[in-house]
Amino acid sequence: NPREIDRSKKCIFGMHYTITDEEVSQTYLNKLIEARQRGVEVFLFIDDLISNPRKLQIEQLKELNGHVLKTNKIR
Repeated sequence: NPREIDRSKKCIFGMHYTITDEEVSQTYLNKLIEARQRGVEVFLFIDDLISNPRKLQIEQLKELNGHVLKTNKIR
């Protein structure tokens, strides 16, 4: 929920099987990036077999010291 992300002050743990390049996923990733920019620790677990997020957003989250961990790692 984007409002929950906006209200987070310390830490966010997200686990998702499907993150794609569709609008809903992109909005979610942007909210995580915004949270990280305001100092919230972000841990994102994604399934590497199913998810296909935009690499730019994942890299941006990593550059901000967000933690992106892949399950079922294939790449």
